[in-house]
Amino acid sequence: MCPQLLYESEIWGADRYDDLERVQIYACKHFMCSKQNAPNAAVLGDCARHSLYVRTCISCIKYWLKILDMQDDRFVKKCYIMLLKDDSNGKVNWATGVRKCLYSAGLGYIWERQELDNPNCFIRFFNSLRHERAISGGYILFGCSREVLFLRGSFQW
Repeated sequence: MCPQLLYESEIWGADRYDDLERVQIYACKHFMCSKQNAPNAAVLGDCARHSLYVRTCISCIKYWLKILDMQDDRFVKKCYIMLLKDDSNGKVNWATGVRKCLYSAGLGYIWERQELDNPNCFIRFFNSLRHERAISGGYILFGCSREVLFLRGSFQW
């Protein structure tokens, strides 16, 4: 299901799309044979899934890192520089989404530097940070309900 839903998410994935989240939740509820009124966060947790926004955001960041690593004479890099200028002038575009994604994770300083020494290490860190927030306490960013987080915290296995 995810390969079809996340096709080319490097380009469009910096924003949250509720329709995609609904498709994932519907599929998880269907696969688990749970009722449609079951709490969404609980169903996603039982399926070991996170919000698709986590995956699309990571996909965008990976593509952004590839662009940063390109030579300045490449067409894609030239387009990115143009998007960067438009973003700094207040126009909303792909670069704006990447910037917001990094800032929302508390990594705005990486955006300001526009370079990384070890991109692979950063991606692993960013991935773990996003998934950690999706599991514990990031309910505002990723849409988990407080009630489900409370219930999960109450039970010790």
